[in-house]
Amino acid sequence: MEDFLHHKPAEFTGKASLDEADAWLRKCEKIFKVMNCEDEQKFLFATYLLNEDAEYWWAGMQQQMETSEEPVSWANFKTCFLEKYFPDTAR
Repeated sequence: MEDFLHHKPAEFTGKASLDEADAWLRKCEKIFKVMNCEDEQKFLFATYLLNEDAEYWWAGMQQQMETSEEPVSWANFKTCFLEKYFPDTAR
């Protein structure tokens, strides 16, 4: 975690514009690539950066995923994040 935070990743509150949400995810992925992170680390690091509305949103999504026995993983987090904060209509 210390190495990840050394890269000064931005927190995400959910109050960003569509472009800012996309930029936040891209910045995280850039750091993950440099750090050669495994998917589990990506998931933990990205969700650690969620605050305010985004943190509450993710808590609800994670609960839904667990209830429906969907894997709580980096791939599913990224899919849910993009659907919520950067929908297809904006891409």
